Amino acid sequence: MHHRLNVVHVCTMVHGGAGNAAYRLHVGLKALGVNSSILVLYKTGSDPDVKVIPPDTQKVSSALPDNTPHTLTIWNALWERWGRIEQQYPSRPAPIEIFSDTISPLRLDLVREIQEADIVHFHWVAGMLDYSNVSEGLRSKHIVWTLHDMNPFTGGCHYAGKCIKYTVACSACPLLGSDNEQDISRYNWHKKADAYCKLNLHIVTPSMWLERCVGTSGLLSRFPRAVVPYGIPVETFMPIAKREVRRAYGLPESAKIILCGADYAASRKGFHLFTKALQHLASGTHFSDEIIVASFGPLKNNIAFPKGFRVIHFGRIQKETELARIYSLADVFVAPSIEDNLPSTVLEAMACGVPVVVFAIGGMPDMVEHKKTGYLATPYDCEDLACGIVWCLEANNNLGEACRHRVVEKYAVLIQAQHYVHYYKKIFISVMFQVLTTAQRYRQLPCSQFWSLPRTGLTI
Repeated sequence: MHHRLNVVHVCTMVHGGAGNAAYRLHVGLKALGVNSSILVLYKTGSDPDVKVIPPDTQKVSSALPDNTPHTLTIWNALWERWGRIEQQYPSRPAPIEIFSDTISPLRLDLVREIQEADIVHFHWVAGMLDYSNVSEGLRSKHIVWTLHDMNPFTGGCHYAGKCIKYTVACSACPLLGSDNEQDISRYNWHKKADAYCKLNLHIVTPSMWLERCVGTSGLLSRFPRAVVPYGIPVETFMPIAKREVRRAYGLPESAKIILCGADYAASRKGFHLFTKALQHLASGTHFSDEIIVASFGPLKNNIAFPKGFRVIHFGRIQKETELARIYSLADVFVAPSIEDNLPSTVLEAMACGVPVVVFAIGGMPDMVEHKKTGYLATPYDCEDLACGIVWCLEANNNLGEACRHRVVEKYAVLIQAQHYVHYYKKIFISVMFQVLTTAQRYRQLPCSQFWSLPRTGLTI
């Protein structure tokens, strides 16, 4: 008897970069006929396919449709605990990203949906895995793990900066300002090592850069891995006539609009380098048209933009349709990250026909073709970042068409989902082959009898 492939995604939340990526994949898989659902610690939105991990950790329970007071308590306690870890290291430099531990009150193995899943698909799961017992009920499961940052193979950081201790074993964590070889990073690293040796993991990275990092990792390099880029809903993120959208926002049609969008509180997003690039732009370039600097996302009050530009800030944008309109009014999008995986904002802007200027770091070269769909600036060179902005502002109109074409051909949601379906099938074919060879080795089941058995496989 055949049944549809049953995939359960596990992600701390379905908002933010990793959460949005997980949800988009879920939508793509459902469109291809996969029985897909998402388990979260904290739910936003009303999609019934997104369910909350049950609070009862003593017995098998089904996931819940909405947040409960218990899950809200866990959510708040999670961030408070991570904050206390940071406070234990007063010499810690300005954070690049959060530092998380290996503790969770949740028992994923007691969730009915996970027990019944063919594939358990991890995403950003900080705070959801208790590494001391995660292997107890999951050792028999096929776990596909899409890495959205470096945390699964580090001792707690989510981006390691210049540190490469994760290649051997974390200790004296520089991101904590620690000189103790037996600090919490060493403890966390070994907790993860103990758990991983009992799990059947299949690693997926969205960028080639992160895949190379995994390849040098002391924790995950031994597991099979693949590169599958994020998928973007190209029917939502699509070009809108600049004249139309600028009129709607009361902006001049003739202006040159430079757009930037990210969580500016995270120093690795490089917003301080963007403002320095604008200083170079203000002092070295003179356009006949007005230049407007626009931004979206959480913005600190003390951000100082160079004089000479009109500045507008759109704030946090909840609706994707509105975000697509904001991208479409821009002439160029700047993503000045110091360290990043495959930020969706870059793909969203390109899908809207907007060229992108980035530093040539992380997964940026995967997305941006230099002087074809944008500009790859020399890492951390603010003057070159400014040169890239000027180049895109002066480029011909075909640049936007090339951006749109690249995303539609390579980064559409259904393309991503098809890659994952292929990967899931590959896992099960490998399992069937292992069963066949094992049976033949011990002469328990001749090959001819194996192929004559009733088929109980999965269908898509």
